[in-house]
Amino acid sequence: MMQNNPNQEPNETNEDISLYYPDGDAEHIARDDHDEAFLNETIRKKKKIRRRNGRLKRSQILMIAAIFVIYALVLVVAAWMIFYKPATPPVEEMPFDTTPMTPVTSPENVPVSSDPNNPPLTGNTDPETPTTETPPVEQPEEQKPAEKYVIKDGVYNILVVGHDDAALLADVTMIVNINTTENTITVMQIPRDTFTSLNVLTNKVNAAFNTFYNNNYAGSYDKTLPYAMEELEKMYEKSLCINIHHTAVLSLAGFRSIVNIMGGVGVYVPEGMYYEDPEQDLYINIPAGYQWLNGAQAEGFIRFRSGYSQGDLGRVSAQKIFLTALFDQAKNTIKSANVSVLTEIATNISKYLTTNLSVSDLMFYAKAFLNIDMNNIQMLTIPGNMVGGNYYIINRAGALKAINDHFNIYENEITNSIFDRNGIFNLPSDPWINDYYWDGSANFYDATVYHGDSISDEIYIPRY
Repeated sequence: MMQNNPNQEPNETNEDISLYYPDGDAEHIARDDHDEAFLNETIRKKKKIRRRNGRLKRSQILMIAAIFVIYALVLVVAAWMIFYKPATPPVEEMPFDTTPMTPVTSPENVPVSSDPNNPPLTGNTDPETPTTETPPVEQPEEQKPAEKYVIKDGVYNILVVGHDDAALLADVTMIVNINTTENTITVMQIPRDTFTSLNVLTNKVNAAFNTFYNNNYAGSYDKTLPYAMEELEKMYEKSLCINIHHTAVLSLAGFRSIVNIMGGVGVYVPEGMYYEDPEQDLYINIPAGYQWLNGAQAEGFIRFRSGYSQGDLGRVSAQKIFLTALFDQAKNTIKSANVSVLTEIATNISKYLTTNLSVSDLMFYAKAFLNIDMNNIQMLTIPGNMVGGNYYIINRAGALKAINDHFNIYENEITNSIFDRNGIFNLPSDPWINDYYWDGSANFYDATVYHGDSISDEIYIPRY
């Protein structure tokens, strides 16, 4: 009878190997023991390898984490692109007074100057002596409750100024409306010679920018420019009864640089442009016909006015043609997805452009811009007329209509009782200016709206 081994584990029995090796073959016994041990070790190693392969390395874990973060960022950016909108000030912080007013100056019985080519100007005509005349004071109407204003969705206004390098005069002033609901861009130009009764040199709005700059000088160009733009923004908001969301000011050097980076702009030149002004370092030599303009030539194109029978209005018309071509070229540049060019443009914009637009705002407007067809880009000049070749006089009725049609971000109509409440674009003591300002017939001022896809064919710039 077999006896139990005292060292045997419970539930484990000894097997009599003599049944398999009856002759006591030690050699075969040793070999089989080795094979069994080898088999067990092989199985053990395979299990270890499987466990090791089942564990991720540190680098693999980091890579997976990085992919997850990138994926999350993509989702966030995609959501931002869909839902982000530039901030709009609340209705409680409207930038202009909505209290109805009764103007002291009335359009009735306004005397007319006898000589339209030499109108009597009783305001400031001497650039060395700023006017001290106070604009007409208006009295509020009684017992009229203030109207509650409602903001439209997706409508934004941007004030854009281009100044010269010498005198810091605003040679280009535009209010740009971007309507993301209707997918339109409307640009309204305010001619540099537009008359204003504000206490500024020459009584022209281009000098208002210079005046605001000098009044707020903070020791350097970069520090002072935002203050000047803020004052200019307030001036247009209060007088034109609009809400300006952003401002941007660009120097001529920046304008030339951006045009060059885009590879130039193609423009049809109806007649040759030839002009020299050594004092301003301005040399214009552009032949007639279709021309591909570099930065310096583009500057000459938008500044040229020698020989235009309409003076500064001719230059404003030429700027419409160029700006439309510039929009088209910019759109093509962005769509081409040339990263190096876009990076260079962005670098130059940050170098030469002073703006309160954030990076998020720029991305929002760039996306909106790409969704707008050229026929939905509209351009107009603020309605008015040149007086004696010296001043451009805004027509009150026409300007009010243009604001309501294209730049009013409210559901409510801007009324005559609040528009230009301080009369900064009028001089009541001058019969000729006063007559043009108040004329309600709208027959003599240019209120034409041009469209981007046909502007070159629509605009004619008369020469002497």
